Amino acid sequence: MAKKKTKEQLEALKGLEGVKLAQRTPDRVAHRRADLVRRRSVLSTSNPLVETMDDGSTEVEFTLRCESGTYVKETVHGDGGRTQPSVAALIRARCEVLWLDVADIHAD
Repeated sequence: MAKKKTKEQLEALKGLEGVKLAQRTPDRVAHRRADLVRRRSVLSTSNPLVETMDDGSTEVEFTLRCESGTYVKETVHGDGGRTQPSVAALIRARCEVLWLDVADIHAD
């Protein structure tokens, strides 16, 4: 990946900080939850790391702190437009979650 593209992607991730998401009920849980639009906040993004793999694909790792009830996977891949904005929309690329770790739960 070109350095310019990497810089744009890192700036886009930083741009997610403080954003109020509009999340419709994800397809993966639609069979058991009402199809509502939920508003959730992204409190911070940090520790971004972008790596270009041997096959030319790109992997991005970052820390996301968000409001309770946020559909985190959908915040990354966008769920076919059901979460706006999403990381995928901001960096203008298809994204998938390879792994998700809950690092901490804050009481504030």
